[in-house]
Amino acid sequence: MACRILNISTGAAIAMHAVRLLADAREPIGAAEMSKRLGVSKNHLSKIMSRLAASGIVSSEKGPSGGFFLSEAQGGKSFMEVFTAIDGSLPICDCMFETPNCDKRNCIFGDLIKKTYAEFEKTLSRTKISPQNKQKQKVK
Repeated sequence: MACRILNISTGAAIAMHAVRLLADAREPIGAAEMSKRLGVSKNHLSKIMSRLAASGIVSSEKGPSGGFFLSEAQGGKSFMEVFTAIDGSLPICDCMFETPNCDKRNCIFGDLIKKTYAEFEKTLSRTKISPQNKQKQKVK
């Protein structure tokens, strides 16, 4: 499988930043405010937040004091789960070419690509979504 050294979509990057923003928030944040803070399109952000809601990472509440907030069910989830909610599983990647031009034992990149993906996955898997501030939890 051909791949870049690390392939992270804009959507996954926005999702991870949005979740970090929500983890630090004291109250729910509306899509308009969140898109302004992140400097991204409200439409794009709304699609991403819908996917995060479907995966149980965030929840939303309508109304004047509504917005997005971390789901109670998110406890213990990692940023890897945020990534996979948007981009799916990381590919098993060890070559940048569709048809490898070298013997794997003599690759000019050695294990760089494989190690980079492994380190990325390890970092996101061990980085848990945890509020730095106590977030007001919505009562259902």
